[in-house]
Amino acid sequence: MTQPQESRLEAARRRARTAQTAIAATAVALFGVVAVAAKASHPASSGTQSQSSSVTELENESSDDGFDFGNGFVGPAQSGAAPSFQSHSS
Repeated sequence: MTQPQESRLEAARRRARTAQTAIAATAVALFGVVAVAAKASHPASSGTQSQSSSVTELENESSDDGFDFGNGFVGPAQSGAAPSFQSHSS
């Protein structure tokens, strides 16, 4: 007795499963490549810092360039006209 011939629908389903598997494997591999590339290109991945750059950073933190945040007041501009706000509550 011969095997029953595979229907066109069964063949299409088999091809679809194969394609889905291939796409999933490619996506996983691409994700891994991107993750490795991102980790390798991250500036903190070198793990070492030269002594001269550390000293320069400390000097920059302690220098006074005259910049000031002012009194810290956050509010409307001093133009005389206050903005109007409407609130709706239930």
